[in-house]
Amino acid sequence: MAAGPSTGSTASPCAATAERAKIRLDGPRLVLEGLVGDAHDAPALECERAVAGAVVDEAALAAAVDDGVLARLYAQALCVVAPAYLEDYVAAFDLPVRTGTRVQRVRQEGSRYVVTVGDRELVADNVVVATGTFGGPYTPSFADELDPRIRQLHSSEYKNPSQLQPGPVLVVGASHSGADVAHELGPLHQTVLVGRDTGQMPFDIESPMSRFLWPVLSFVARRLLTIKTPIGRKARSKIRAHGGPLIRYKNAHLEEAGVERAGVRVTGVRDGLPVVDDERILDVANVIWATGFRQDFSWIELPVTGEDGWPREERGVVADAPGLYFVGLAFQYAFGSMLFVGVGQDAAYVAEHLAGRSAATSPAVA
Repeated sequence: MAAGPSTGSTASPCAATAERAKIRLDGPRLVLEGLVGDAHDAPALECERAVAGAVVDEAALAAAVDDGVLARLYAQALCVVAPAYLEDYVAAFDLPVRTGTRVQRVRQEGSRYVVTVGDRELVADNVVVATGTFGGPYTPSFADELDPRIRQLHSSEYKNPSQLQPGPVLVVGASHSGADVAHELGPLHQTVLVGRDTGQMPFDIESPMSRFLWPVLSFVARRLLTIKTPIGRKARSKIRAHGGPLIRYKNAHLEEAGVERAGVRVTGVRDGLPVVDDERILDVANVIWATGFRQDFSWIELPVTGEDGWPREERGVVADAPGLYFVGLAFQYAFGSMLFVGVGQDAAYVAEHLAGRSAATSPAVA
């Protein structure tokens, strides 16, 4: 069972790739054909089927597509694969997927779980919470104290510069979303980007070299940066609290775009204007909150979250509530847990554990 806010789709940047791609289901495997460049032939590419989605071999896709879209290749692969794959998967196995529904409550009765969905209740031995990484948009409580004449948007609401009014822009939050927004606005508005330095990718994803580095990064994201390694545990706490490194636009790009980068935090409001921790008051006309998201698991009526608000689980298994599982959390097991490239291994682990539990609790047949 999954719950949480429903999500809509936006215009995809991968329309051209999707048009020339052919996706078909061949028994237990997904086959992609036709992902070719102008002067290249590509073999059929197969992706392992996973409980939570499709696992994409971005290195193989990069080798097959070499027509100037390498920078958007990973997003294109997901745009092409995910929607058709999930629809075909449901149809092929005649799964009872109920779309357009929302789970209001999950409670435990004895050894089973009761899930409230609208005016119905479902009873299950196991519940898998796959609501994703992000939860709901987060803005600090003092945002309501800003002058109502200031245009405020969360980064999840930002689409393009036409949404803003004339005048300076403050972008709060300096992870990759904040940097992307600030880079676009820098040439058009006086733009200040504030927030701690979260680091940046050490190479340009726009370059051809990226296709050779993606396999290495994929391995690091799935096998090295995990909760079982010291470097992984350190990275987990930082990423869950402060966001990931800059990916597309780095500090040099921001400087070129005319963005003022300030390593300070917004701490409050004075006279209707944002105040940063060096006591400066920023006179701006627009504020974009790239302050991330917060999970809300209050609809799960069991004490399964810790003081940090994250579920107390190990690799998705909740020891305090047998039969309750999570998939898709930020850095659940590895850095890649929140990405298509890594969620498959988490889903497989949960599925194996769930199957073992079901076998152990099933009555013997004489």
